[in-house]
Amino acid sequence: MSALPDETNSTLSNILLGFASPDNNIRSDAENQLNNNWITKENIHILLIFLSEQAAYSTDETLSALSAVLFRKLALRAPPDSKTILISKNITELPQDILAQIRSTLLKGFIDYNKPNNLRHKLSDAIAECSQPDLPNWPELLQTLLQALKDENPNFRESSFRIFSIVPTLLINDLDITHILSIFESGFTDNIDNVKINSVIAFVGYFKSLSKSNWNQITPLLPSLLNSLPNFLNDSKDEALTSVFESLIELVELAPKLFKDLFDNMIQFLNIVIKNVNLDLETQTRTTALELLTSFAENAPQMCKSNSNFCDSIIMNTLLLMTEISIDDENSQEWSNSDDTDDLDDEEITYDHARQALDRVSLKLGGKYLAPTLFQYLQQMIVSSEWRQRFAALMALSSAAEGCRDVLIGEINKILDMVLPLINDPHPRVQYACCNVLGQISTDFAPLIQLTSHNKILPALISKLTPNSIDRVQTHAAAALVNFSEHSNKDILEPYLDELLTNLLTLLQRDKLYVQEQALTTIAFIAEAAEKKFIKYYDTLMPILLKVLNNNSIQSNTNINDPNSTMVDESRVLKGKCIECSTLIALAVGKEKFSEYSNDLIQLLINYQNQGIQDDDSLKPYLEHGWSRICRLLGTDFIQLLPIVLPSLIETAKASQDVSLIEEEEASNYQQYSEWDVVQIQGKHIAIHTSILDDKVTAMDLLQVYASVLGSNFGPYVKDILMDIALPSIDFYLHDGVRATGASFIPILLTCLIPTSSPSSLGNGNTNTNINAANNATNNNTTNNNNTNTPSISEEVLQLWTLSITKLINGIMVEPMPEITQIYHSSLMLCFQLLNYLQPSSEIMALFTKGIISNLTDIFRRIDDRKNLDDEYNEDVDEDYDEYADENLLDSINKSINMMFKISSINYLKDFQDLWPLISTFLQSNNSILIIFAFTAIADMIQYCGDSSAPFKDAFIPKLSSCLVSPDPTLRQASSYVLGICAQYAPNSFMELCLTSLDTLSQLTTIPDAKNEDNETATDNASAAMAKILTAYQSSNNLQSNFSNYVDMWFKTLPTLGDEETAAFNYKFLNHLIENNGFGNLDSNKISTIVKVVIEALHAKMITGKNAQAIVDSVKKILGTLPREEAMQMLQVFPPEIMQTMELWFA
Repeated sequence: MSALPDETNSTLSNILLGFASPDNNIRSDAENQLNNNWITKENIHILLIFLSEQAAYSTDETLSALSAVLFRKLALRAPPDSKTILISKNITELPQDILAQIRSTLLKGFIDYNKPNNLRHKLSDAIAECSQPDLPNWPELLQTLLQALKDENPNFRESSFRIFSIVPTLLINDLDITHILSIFESGFTDNIDNVKINSVIAFVGYFKSLSKSNWNQITPLLPSLLNSLPNFLNDSKDEALTSVFESLIELVELAPKLFKDLFDNMIQFLNIVIKNVNLDLETQTRTTALELLTSFAENAPQMCKSNSNFCDSIIMNTLLLMTEISIDDENSQEWSNSDDTDDLDDEEITYDHARQALDRVSLKLGGKYLAPTLFQYLQQMIVSSEWRQRFAALMALSSAAEGCRDVLIGEINKILDMVLPLINDPHPRVQYACCNVLGQISTDFAPLIQLTSHNKILPALISKLTPNSIDRVQTHAAAALVNFSEHSNKDILEPYLDELLTNLLTLLQRDKLYVQEQALTTIAFIAEAAEKKFIKYYDTLMPILLKVLNNNSIQSNTNINDPNSTMVDESRVLKGKCIECSTLIALAVGKEKFSEYSNDLIQLLINYQNQGIQDDDSLKPYLEHGWSRICRLLGTDFIQLLPIVLPSLIETAKASQDVSLIEEEEASNYQQYSEWDVVQIQGKHIAIHTSILDDKVTAMDLLQVYASVLGSNFGPYVKDILMDIALPSIDFYLHDGVRATGASFIPILLTCLIPTSSPSSLGNGNTNTNINAANNATNNNTTNNNNTNTPSISEEVLQLWTLSITKLINGIMVEPMPEITQIYHSSLMLCFQLLNYLQPSSEIMALFTKGIISNLTDIFRRIDDRKNLDDEYNEDVDEDYDEYADENLLDSINKSINMMFKISSINYLKDFQDLWPLISTFLQSNNSILIIFAFTAIADMIQYCGDSSAPFKDAFIPKLSSCLVSPDPTLRQASSYVLGICAQYAPNSFMELCLTSLDTLSQLTTIPDAKNEDNETATDNASAAMAKILTAYQSSNNLQSNFSNYVDMWFKTLPTLGDEETAAFNYKFLNHLIENNGFGNLDSNKISTIVKVVIEALHAKMITGKNAQAIVDSVKKILGTLPREEAMQMLQVFPPEIMQTMELWFA
């Protein structure tokens, strides 16, 4: 009996019948009634009760199924008045009595023996949503499911596992491991395929939800799980086999070493499936088996490397699948005649999967492991009489080149000797593959291969541009030339330009659009690399390009050089390529040469712009980028074109997040389209229209070009773009690119409004060549924030700046991606720098500090978590990348703190105290990057607060002293740097520390291999610290008696050739000693050594500009004290390459 009144049931039943109607008008009316009258705050619970009853009790199978689907959809949907539609759910907002009623109803429907199998599955999905962890416990459900697992009806068993797969916490919370093992064991050994499959899916979900400490207890299940595979194979159960493989891939991604003891058996079985021996398996089954092997390589590379069979297996399988092309088409006629270069590639699924797999595996396993075995096979295949073998060998080399670069880049000549003969292979697909290899290695081995092998690669590719080759080979040769040109230069390309352009112009006369389009792209990239060398071809090419753009239509078999051609509009892309080519050529030849055709081209682009380009017009991206290039070329002359160019670009950049809540069944449909992405949040499937957001990023990038090039002339557009585009982009949580681009755009926009400040307002970081003057100046410890020459800004601009700063800091506090957080910090630093002559408000300093605390807390947690990633189940394959990202972020945070101290000086010290607990924690850790961060922050505090930093010294001096003698050179470097800062900027507070450290610093500069690559920076910093201490305390009674001894010790550390900053101070100090007789009487040996260390530093460009000139002048003075012959002899002892530097400075 229904819990609802008859009238309600009648009304909702009619609406439900309307949903099932084939009549669009009736169905639309039913949807409107449901949305307007029932999916409301007041009635949603009534609707859910009704749908649960219909799903459970209705005798009409169609209405029952529709009710179950609608129930699940509405249960997941956010309440009508919710502001968090991606997180909130109707089912969690129901009163407990109504939830209990719905649960009871659904469970009765589930256990109904008369319920058809497909309806029970839909009921299972509805039940799963009523048993999620964020809902009250439901003990009756677990008991029902456990009973159903024993039922003789396999549909009950399958449906039970289906629910467990969606809500694995049902098992975790209420059953012990022993009981759970028996449940899955029964599922893996069930005699019904669907039960087995769903039990495996449920097992993976359970495993993912289980604490890692319990994983070892369920590993005994793995043999039973894997034993089901041979039966599926022998019975040709392709779909079942594929489904289990997909579940295993999830397990491998989570815990690859779980399979360590079974790995050999798995490799053997997967080999059988992939090779398809005496079986007729579906393509998807074989490619999923290959994906499983690839997943092992990506998630457990060391386990794969230690297995003697894996290398052979992955290489043989990928090479085999890559030969499966042009089946039943020996001459590849269909491929040769295709206009669309992608269509047939999409049909060759096994080949495509194999190529991608080899690429991914090589990136993870590297050349030392893969290359020897791979080349054993390639050398055999490349001389095979079977063209597919030769083709596969070449394409395999293309796929593996990037990952094997560490080994293969040393074998360029051997590779070219093996590959180049196939450029003239009898089969066109082999020629195509040869062009592909040459293009790929031109990218992967750049720029070395351009410098050493252009005389081999370019003639080979040029030979394929001629009419002797078929269209697709010509096009691919032209595409490979793009790869080569991207990393080439004008000097390399110049000898080949005539032949290149002659052949590419011939391609423009071909009768296929895709050939013409590629020729235009190649010409454009060659022009970009050739720069001014391309001027001689400009007058030939531009009229051709302008003619194409002037035509109202183009036909696919049109000769674009023939003025009598009949044209039908079939290729906006060709016109787009002409815009790309003409504007890139214009950039290459420069503004003066461009002026000959500039008016014609600009007028044509204006005409296209005024036509009203639609979002899906293939001409649109070419036109947008073409305008940006012209802006870069014309500079401020482009201002008059902004009203024409900007409106459509700004409209694209204003795009909002297009997000849709979809059903699980719809997800696969959305995922077929590259412009959509599907993610899961709180059990909901969210479809994101990523192509719109990608276009938004591109539009913002182009707006950045205009703002950067035009500066203050772009000012009238800044406020609207900042408020409507850049600042809101920080909230685009579903698209990383939007947030990153928006953040980097903010300071560029502000720069258009805020005049550049005087360099003298940047605070303490001066470089006074007078050591004593510098020492006295830095004792003032104040930043010049009252510079009378600072520019004035309006209140409105100041408000925009404050809004921007606040938005970036708030973004810093919630941003989950370290790489993007780093961009926020870089932008924040640039924003502060724009107004570095103004003191930030206390509110901004406090908010900034709060953001820093949030970042540092997250970093510390991530680093701590990574300690435990490499264990008995996992390999920490991404540790290097993750650590690199955190190290870069810490560096950016250090720069942000530095900037805050620079503009606030001692005023920031109070907020810095809030950071100190975390800095202290970092100091006490064993992680070098955390310790270095802490030392750098401490150094900034001392530099800008001087002796006011003294209260902190007892908290860091013990750690500094221990790190000074650490075996880790990065810690020695950091602690030496801090010591030098102490002497420079707070000599009164740190005298004892600095003077007692001199002997230790001296010892650090004389350790074995002190100047090798690992130790050089640390040694240079120790040397500079000595110089700073000697400078600061040379008049101190505690140092005077030993000053000359320490100077001699320091002098022996020269030359400084590894660090420009330390070199700058060391050579200033050397200059100071020379000018002030700091060495006492200089004998010829000392002078000779001074000459040597100075010229070596000049040659290494460690000292430049005024500093270099000052020390050179001092050296010339002391050389002047010697007999001319002796002085000349000192200058003539250097090798030829250094003699050039000597003559430049001492001629």
